[in-house]
Amino acid sequence: SYADHITLRNCRMNCRTFFNVGESDQYQLNNFTLEGLDIQAEKLMWHPQFIEGLTVSNVVVNGENL
Repeated sequence: SYADHITLRNCRMNCRTFFNVGESDQYQLNNFTLEGLDIQAEKLMWHPQFIEGLTVSNVVVNGENL
């Protein structure tokens, strides 16, 4: 699987797990933009190194800036 040029902007959400992304031979993720997000998550799996070209701006998870 491959995903490229994905933008999440000005979203508020509740979720069990946010950003459950890891190293895998099965998919490739590139050029994501996360901007203006307010997230409440039971579990944060923050590993930004697995997305090449990741841009993060004004992202808050459980009241803390990423």
